[in-house]
Amino acid sequence: MGRSHLHTNRSDRNPEKEQVQSALRDLYSAFNAKFDILRKKNYSEVAIMATGDNKRLILDTLEVCKGCDREVDRANRALNQLK
Repeated sequence: MGRSHLHTNRSDRNPEKEQVQSALRDLYSAFNAKFDILRKKNYSEVAIMATGDNKRLILDTLEVCKGCDREVDRANRALNQLK
């Protein structure tokens, strides 16, 4: 509702979208590093699988975010599924 009156037909870039995509790439890098550490130190299978699922969720969210607009915050909704 708060974004419904923003000017979305302007031809300039969307800085919020770029910030979200950058943050998602950073989050993916963090989960990737955590995944590698968990595997090297032989942590439980549950922790390794949860981290792997989170990595895949972030990649899927990044793809969805490429088509996001200012009306619907798909990335924020998808991140609620992190374990």
